[in-house]
Amino acid sequence: QLPGDRDVASVSLSVEGERVIIADGKRRWLDDGQLLLGFDSPTGRRPIDTIATVEDDRAAYRAFTRGLELERSSTNAAKSAYREAIDLDPSAIPAYVNLGRLEHEFGALEMAESLYQQALQLDPEERTALFNLAVLSEDQGDANSALRRYAQLLTVDPDHVDAHHCLARLHA
Repeated sequence: QLPGDRDVASVSLSVEGERVIIADGKRRWLDDGQLLLGFDSPTGRRPIDTIATVEDDRAAYRAFTRGLELERSSTNAAKSAYREAIDLDPSAIPAYVNLGRLEHEFGALEMAESLYQQALQLDPEERTALFNLAVLSEDQGDANSALRRYAQLLTVDPDHVDAHHCLARLHA
């Protein structure tokens, strides 16, 4: 099921419970194609003495999904759920990004920037954090920083349509 230009040697396979996990660099997915979120250690491996914390990963995932649900009804409760996910799993990149977006939407720009930067420390190529940082720069009136950040995103994802649009708009 790999694209024609990919060799099976470019991915690694592992088994977790009864699931086959396929890994390619920083992405992991199930054999049915479902992408797995990064609620584990940055390397994806755990030392044997931390096996007991697997339940924490599940709790972090539950907190994250609760945050997603709460965004519809209570922004503050959603923020709390995302903070809980981060407390339980400091490598939970989607929680940093979503919490940053909520802080950004409600005007806490410095907090949002800090959260996006924390996500990028975990994964320097995290596309949503890169895009949101560029938008944040625009919101702060810093066109030069926005231009640099959109350009940085395009080095990671040359086909990112929104980044091309925003970059062209800023140049115009």
